[in-house]
Amino acid sequence: MRDKNRPTVLIVDDTSENLDILVAALTGRYSVAGADLPTNHASLVASISVTKT
Repeated sequence: MRDKNRPTVLIVDDTSENLDILVAALTGRYSVAGADLPTNHASLVASISVTKT
């Protein structure tokens, strides 16, 4: 069951490096609950649920 109070981050970008930067920034204060990445990185759409630690 999804926690309604959990912040959700949505990235829509064509550079996979931006996802790496975001995850690195969040790992200090947030824990990544899940991610959904398409196989085609030319049109990167990532939805990451994070929880404050």
